Amino acid sequence: MAATVVITLQVRISTQKHDKVAVTGACDVLGQWNPEKIVFLKKKQSPLESELWYVKINVPLSCEGLEYRYLVCRKYISAHGDEPEEETHIIRHWEAGVFSRYKTLSELGSEESIDCYGEFPPERCMFVDQGWLMSDTEIQLRFHNNPIHIFKKRDQTSKYNIKCCTVNLYTDEVVDDVECVDQFYQSVHASNPPIRVSSLGEYDNQDQSAHGMPVSDTDYVIFKLKTFEFNSHGIKVQIYKPTENSSEPSLYGYTNILPLHLENCTGSLVLVLNSLHGFPIGHITVRYLVCKPNKYVKYSLAKSFSKWWNRDRPTLEIGHRGLGDTHSTDINYKKEQNVKHENTLGSLMTAGEMGADYVEFDVMLSKDKVPIIWHDFKVSILLRKRSRGKHQVYNIPVHELTLAQLQDLRVEYVKHNSGSEHYDVSDVTEEHNLHDKLSPFPLLRDALREIDPNLGFYVEIKYPIYLYDNKSKEEGIESFFERNSFLDPILKVLHEEGGSRRIVIASFDPDTCIMARLKQNRYPVFFLVEDLGGGQPYFSDTRTHSVTSAVALAKSEKFLGVSINAAALMRKEDKLLEYVFAQQMICFVWGPDANNVEVRQDLKDRHVHAICHDEIGKNHRTSIYRAEHEDRIQKLATLYQSISPGLSPSHSLKGSAASLSTLESLEDSRSQLSLKAEKSNSSSYLLPTVTVTRDSATQSSSFHSTMQTDVTLNGQNATIQDYRTDFY
Repeated sequence: MAATVVITLQVRISTQKHDKVAVTGACDVLGQWNPEKIVFLKKKQSPLESELWYVKINVPLSCEGLEYRYLVCRKYISAHGDEPEEETHIIRHWEAGVFSRYKTLSELGSEESIDCYGEFPPERCMFVDQGWLMSDTEIQLRFHNNPIHIFKKRDQTSKYNIKCCTVNLYTDEVVDDVECVDQFYQSVHASNPPIRVSSLGEYDNQDQSAHGMPVSDTDYVIFKLKTFEFNSHGIKVQIYKPTENSSEPSLYGYTNILPLHLENCTGSLVLVLNSLHGFPIGHITVRYLVCKPNKYVKYSLAKSFSKWWNRDRPTLEIGHRGLGDTHSTDINYKKEQNVKHENTLGSLMTAGEMGADYVEFDVMLSKDKVPIIWHDFKVSILLRKRSRGKHQVYNIPVHELTLAQLQDLRVEYVKHNSGSEHYDVSDVTEEHNLHDKLSPFPLLRDALREIDPNLGFYVEIKYPIYLYDNKSKEEGIESFFERNSFLDPILKVLHEEGGSRRIVIASFDPDTCIMARLKQNRYPVFFLVEDLGGGQPYFSDTRTHSVTSAVALAKSEKFLGVSINAAALMRKEDKLLEYVFAQQMICFVWGPDANNVEVRQDLKDRHVHAICHDEIGKNHRTSIYRAEHEDRIQKLATLYQSISPGLSPSHSLKGSAASLSTLESLEDSRSQLSLKAEKSNSSSYLLPTVTVTRDSATQSSSFHSTMQTDVTLNGQNATIQDYRTDFY
């Protein structure tokens, strides 16, 4: 048996009642980053304001140091009918980030070694983030735009409060006030989960007051609960009304929401309000969302980019659909330059070669739930009539055709076929018949596998939402996939094939963004917003109507940022960009105005973080990421030559990860490095790595992400394991 040593992990943290502190890390005793194998700490009596939590663990003496991170959980005991009770937990928040904490065994052996939760050196690229759905389900109830209608005229102008309480349908237990909530937590049973409340732009994730939360004409109030037993819970919605004889409002009416009301994952309900004696007194409108955990993926605690962005970089450039919208107004230029068709692998690859930092593309599902890259919700099938050369167009939703059917079609966008004189559909089909990289409907999986991993992906997830008239959805789509079953296959492919690639997820649909954030812990989410100003909004959902409402949603749901139509930012008197930056949001820009070189320069001067446009192919540039990558390779080559002049390139460098977070510090720390011969199994050689690298397929990934790059050193071909310390 390998020799071990006992070390103590200690952390100062301020917790809420019933919180439990845990730790995870890159070793077996700490669960190898598995959220189901975390180690819980014990609480010490501490005279200081913040609490001190600790745990003693055995680690092998051969271990040079420990990579780890802390998290805050709540334990629950869940019972299903006659089945035995099971203990489970949710992660409320955790020390997420690109890297983790690192200490040597000698540092950990000191009694003075005490961590402070949420405090890290800047080079660790760490942050405290919310948890994600593992085995629990989140339910959101939204009330806005005068949701309460009372039949009695004298009560129609009153201001009402709303309170939501969970009800166990099998025990009649109700979590209705603070005392009951405490009893619930003390029993740690998941029978009646408490509900917390947010109001967009006002407050976030608060406990409810004893008499509910006010809902005015302009409020957007959201009640949230997490449950392990979705079908066992109802929700009692109580209405409180001010009274003349009391300073506190009194209970006026109620209604109940049952699981059968929430069969779809999103929707709107109009429910009868009953008086305390059971008579109907009005009705209430509630919109809801039911987000379930991803059934395909178990996410790791190894790393996260969900709230990380390098804010010191110059403005990034994003190739819209690769080399640009094929049907943009500058069609003559595109024909002359033989620009590849949008949203094809060829277009995405060429955009990267032309200097794009990211490429934007649209993702949806085929009928057999294969994630594909395609923009419109429908395809036009052209049938040639028997009468001389005439065609007839049939519009078919993409999601009603299997992948095989889609790839056999000769298709083009219906909106461009109709009356277009600038584009010949036959050119496209002939083109993709000859070149697989130019075929329409490429697989998301193939894009992730075949395109240069230094090229970032801006993945817009397409989901049809109601237009402003609230009667029809985009392109007349009437039925579509349920959001949970729609998102899960897309997130599964991103998880399995994403590797070290920079990926951001975006959508115009607010609920798709919310669910993409709740279902995974790895990639950042951006909310796409129009805000053309002055005129009628494009979508009916009030959260999409303005930049300010979009930012309020992004802050409440912990998105990394917003992606704004450039036209909105050209209204400089509105100071929208200043508002976005003041709210600590990352700001992407898109839209036709961004195709103007002067507009792009203006946006760069105003320090937007990225611009998505159609002009990538016009001016060849060097990708910022590619330049950084090549600079790292050169530094690694120089470093290798300086520290191992008498060694062959087959040697591998290994050292303290704590002091080697950047290549610059790596070069300054040469004296701390130890050399370890490690012959590669291939004809190439492995060069400096600073940490242990594990198999990403097992989700026990390394302190530094690595990627192999072929270079020539001292006249010999070699492969460098490159560190990615800058990331997004």
